[in-house]
Amino acid sequence: MGPGQKSPVRRVALGVDYQRMSVIIAVLQRKLGLKFSRSDCWVSVIGGLKLSDAPGCDLPIAISLASTKANKPVRARTCFAAEIGLGGELRALPQMDRRLREAAQFGFSRCICAPMKPPNKKAAGRGKAMPRRMVDGMEVIECADVKQAVRFGLEATSSSSPSSRLAKSPSDAPADDDEDTITDYDDDW
Repeated sequence: MGPGQKSPVRRVALGVDYQRMSVIIAVLQRKLGLKFSRSDCWVSVIGGLKLSDAPGCDLPIAISLASTKANKPVRARTCFAAEIGLGGELRALPQMDRRLREAAQFGFSRCICAPMKPPNKKAAGRGKAMPRRMVDGMEVIECADVKQAVRFGLEATSSSSPSSRLAKSPSDAPADDDEDTITDYDDDW
């Protein structure tokens, strides 16, 4: 991701659907207040692969874009799995148990996903993150929307951290009117 010059911004999607990436960017702008209107965006899958599970990649792509735009690292050993709706809501993916087992085999210890199966109707209607629970040795944090997923998925960084100092260099600093902060971000996880 980089600041667009005076020419129109570029959006490049390699290995992922371009339209899907555009929808994710629009949701992040609307729901988190991140500004992509003056930024070039590249989303690329390593190794030249093309992803066939497009909906399952929505949340990981959103987290990657939000992390870059807000200059906050993703929490270590955390994976993400959910489809994102136009309203920013997270939708569960099929075969989540299998996905969690495979993620654990790759060394992940935490997964942020959509609610798999609410324990009761009251919990489903609250719109808040459901309690954390352990599934096959992995901490599962079920979030109702992309804003919650970003809040739980990104590290809380202080102004003295190396990543925030990097953003203060003149060439990397956003213009005052283009500064990106995730609104309603709290550090109480």
